[in-house]
Amino acid sequence: MPKKRLSDDEKVAIALAALQQKETVAEICNRFSICETTLYRIRDQALASLPEAMKRHRGGTSAREARLEKETVDLKELIADQACAIQILKKKLPKSMQ
Repeated sequence: MPKKRLSDDEKVAIALAALQQKETVAEICNRFSICETTLYRIRDQALASLPEAMKRHRGGTSAREARLEKETVDLKELIADQACAIQILKKKLPKSMQ
């Protein structure tokens, strides 16, 4: 079959059809003009992404969000340290240079 670029909506529909098992694999492949390998790859990707999606749905944070939050805290601490250093240096400067 010719290579076809599938939209995200098509991939969701394919994964749902595969998981619902109301149609045979061949019927799903014919309906979406894909090969069996593509169907199984899309189904497996959908199943692999479910735990992360469920965490986000429940309000949990993904690994990426947790990393970004830690990075934000670290950067805020760095800014606070720099602000303190600037204040100390300003106090040490002679009045004529301020």
